[in-house]
Amino acid sequence: MPTAIAIHWTEPTLSFVVVQDGRVAACSDLSLNARQEPAVIGRELSEALAPFLPGRAKVIVALGRGALQWQHLSLPPCPTDELPDVVRLQSDRDLDSTDEDLGFDFLPLMGNEQTPYQVLTVALAASELAKIRQVFRIANLTLERIVPLAAGWPALTKQATKTARLGNVKPGNAQPGTEIFVAPVFLPAVASEATLWATRAGRVVLFRQFQLLASDDPTASAAAIAGELRRTLLALSQDYDIREATVSFVGNQHRQLAELASALDEQLEVAVQSLDVTAQHPSFPAEETASMPALPLAGLAIDESEGNQPLVDLLHPHQRPQAQLNVRTYALAAAAGILLAALFGWLSYAKLHAPLKRAAEDQAELTLLKEPLESLIQYEQRAAAIRDWQADAPNLLVHLQQISQCLRPEALDADGFSVDQDVVLESFGLDKRGLTIDALARSSHAVQPLESRLRESGYRPQRGKSDPSETIKDYPWHFNSMIAITAASDSASLEHAETKQSENKSSTADAVSDATIKEPQS
Repeated sequence: MPTAIAIHWTEPTLSFVVVQDGRVAACSDLSLNARQEPAVIGRELSEALAPFLPGRAKVIVALGRGALQWQHLSLPPCPTDELPDVVRLQSDRDLDSTDEDLGFDFLPLMGNEQTPYQVLTVALAASELAKIRQVFRIANLTLERIVPLAAGWPALTKQATKTARLGNVKPGNAQPGTEIFVAPVFLPAVASEATLWATRAGRVVLFRQFQLLASDDPTASAAAIAGELRRTLLALSQDYDIREATVSFVGNQHRQLAELASALDEQLEVAVQSLDVTAQHPSFPAEETASMPALPLAGLAIDESEGNQPLVDLLHPHQRPQAQLNVRTYALAAAAGILLAALFGWLSYAKLHAPLKRAAEDQAELTLLKEPLESLIQYEQRAAAIRDWQADAPNLLVHLQQISQCLRPEALDADGFSVDQDVVLESFGLDKRGLTIDALARSSHAVQPLESRLRESGYRPQRGKSDPSETIKDYPWHFNSMIAITAASDSASLEHAETKQSENKSSTADAVSDATIKEPQS
């Protein structure tokens, strides 16, 4: 396995762990003077790591809680591929990240496409990132990753329990239940912190850090740890079944962790136990025991030497997955191109062939309609003859209406009605020459005014027989007249009739108006 070096970046002391051939080879500290320049730090770091051939090693920088910006986000359900974009869109409002590619990453805890996401984001200030990269460039070291120091605890615990999982895993059950781990650091006279995380089926679903009192007595911090554990159990109970959950205290201080586990086992409703990772970890030599602060560094270095990805990596953050192009993709693309070309060719052929197809269909339709069309021609000829006859024949009804108005132009009760000129129609006949009427009048003097009215209407009356009659006592004079009627006289008769109607309406309106005006004077 390649050499891996994990460095805890904290001034004025840099701690580092070297892993060679899959085993912890060295744990050491590098003391620095306050406010040293990056060039000086880079040279001293290069000298301290020179015995381990750092030019071929994978170098990881681990940062403490205070050097990073942490944020817990609740996000709506979304596809897994789109989660990195959604996280950046939400976190950029509050976090001071350098850019989209460096100095920012996130740890998805819960959620999927149907349920809301719970995400823990980590960001590094741009100035600190630039300083770290400058120091390692001066030290001629290839920086592989920048990760939180606390991410080493889950890695170390997973390595130590590869063959035998902790918790309530029963034989034949490949999916373990809920496991909660606490990694407290007890240091005298120094304010320390503890890392707490929970896993479900081996996947981290909760990650938290909290402060501890400056004491090496585990019972002094029991109350604070118990409160955090109750808070964690309450949060997990909303999403998971925690009735068979277990709590494990992780570290290498076996006696202190055992006392703490025994004290909390009586206070909590879940099983509490201790786990000495250095005793079970195959990478730690039996004759050596790493110091407590160096344990997460060792976990990160071992994980890197084995080629595993850390929970969070500020140099290689989560990104939207790139589309993978392979032979199958190219084959599908080629097939799609061939199908498109065939589709365009068929559409072009159909477009050119469409007029010919329509012409053939029209010709077939004409063939089917030829026999009915021949019979329709005969009917059309008959209809034309009827139209011609109608054009030449006079409109008898129009002429009868007009002649009737000439016989009696005014109503019997009209003021201007002349009784002596009144004519009564006795009979009429129609032949090729025109309309023949037989009428009765008061006297022979009524015939001439009638003929004048007929001529005014466009007719040419020819008086026939005229003699006395005894048919009606008040109309003793009988006469007949032949009135010539043609189709050309239809329009003239109609116009004369319309003009006459208008004059009659006007006369009636004037008479009514005069009567209205004269009425108050009477």
